[in-house]
Amino acid sequence: MLFNDVVFHSYANFTNTHFSGVTKFINTKFHRHANFNMAIFKQTVEFSFANFFEGAIFSPSYFHGPVHFSYATFHDDVNFDNSLFYKEALFMFSKFYKVSKFIKTNFNCDAIFHNAKFYNKTSFTGFIANESARFTDSKFNGLVDFNNAKFNQGAYLNNIVFKNKSFFVETIILGETNFGKTVFHDDLAFDNVQCCGNVNFNEALFFSTGKFRGKTFFKNVSFENVLIKDKLVFEEVNLANTIFLYTDIRNIEFINCLWRKKYGRKVLFDEINIIGIRKLQWDISEYRNQFSRIEILYRLLKNKYKSDDNLPEISNWHYGEKEMYRKGNPLRRYFPISLSNLYWISSGYGEKPIRSGIILLILFLSITTLMAYHGLILAKATSVSGITSINNLDDIKNFQNIKAIILNTLQTVTFQKETLFVPRNDSISGEYIKIMSQILIPIQVALFALAVRNKFKR
Repeated sequence: MLFNDVVFHSYANFTNTHFSGVTKFINTKFHRHANFNMAIFKQTVEFSFANFFEGAIFSPSYFHGPVHFSYATFHDDVNFDNSLFYKEALFMFSKFYKVSKFIKTNFNCDAIFHNAKFYNKTSFTGFIANESARFTDSKFNGLVDFNNAKFNQGAYLNNIVFKNKSFFVETIILGETNFGKTVFHDDLAFDNVQCCGNVNFNEALFFSTGKFRGKTFFKNVSFENVLIKDKLVFEEVNLANTIFLYTDIRNIEFINCLWRKKYGRKVLFDEINIIGIRKLQWDISEYRNQFSRIEILYRLLKNKYKSDDNLPEISNWHYGEKEMYRKGNPLRRYFPISLSNLYWISSGYGEKPIRSGIILLILFLSITTLMAYHGLILAKATSVSGITSINNLDDIKNFQNIKAIILNTLQTVTFQKETLFVPRNDSISGEYIKIMSQILIPIQVALFALAVRNKFKR
């Protein structure tokens, strides 16, 4: 049935019409209302380049064959509520100037809205796409909602421009979700969405507030190189597999989010993912650069929480920052006595008081034992509690001698002029150990004090 280039000057009523063969309305003009309520199209139907100057009703209509609305223009309201599409549905380069409704529309096929333009309010509430739904390069000038929509395959919303508010509430996306390079000029509500596949917001641009609430993400998520002019809010969102590389994370507010943990501290997935990057590429320099980029992310987070005076978060992200700094340079990471390694081992970058206290105790006991091993004699001629000298480790088997050499170490590291013992005259090593004890133990005491201060302050 052919209606190509036909002009309908009056009301076009196709209610309950059954189109059994191929139907074409190519370049057709509907100057008054066009009503296809309960129409059934058994084979291919084409509305390419059609113009609907007043309201168009396809609620519901049943399309059993391929449907082409490419380059169609809807100058007034259009309604596809509850319609069923069984094969491909093409709305490429279509224009919707007034209210557009696809409420509970069911696509048992690919739904292609590539480069479509929506100039007014648009509703996809309850919309179902059983195969991929592609809105790539489309533009929404009015408010748009995908509330309670269900995408059983991929949802491709990349390179879109949202000029008004956009709502994704209780939306379910079982396949890949792609918002790459999409621009949000107004608020975004991403509320209790279930994204069961990988999610991509790379290079998205947010001019207004974007709110993400609920667990939402179940696989890998990327907010890489996102530009945030206002702010993003993540509330109770699962961020265990989320990448933020090259994004100014200071403009993101995190409320009760679920983070990945590594040895008890919260970490960005960027840090975990770097191991996979090393396995996948040969460029070792790029692998090392990743550490410095993640170090920047941790520093941004630390500075963000400094401005909020959130002390526990400052501590957590400070540790991550220093870890990335240490691991980003082979010399710092693999040379055992590099300053970064010593800072990490001795106190966990000033954030681990228990570790720092254990290292202090080990250092104190080791130096005390070494001083006894190399021999000690009384600083004065008279004996103290029957002790005249400590010649080797056999002389510290009784409790009285142990107390004496511990006291001697305490006197040494606190720089007292008179100590109980001095190294034997023939023991150069003993003199070196005495000097090292006066350097290392006070430093470790200071690190321990710093870690304790940070712990109780934060």
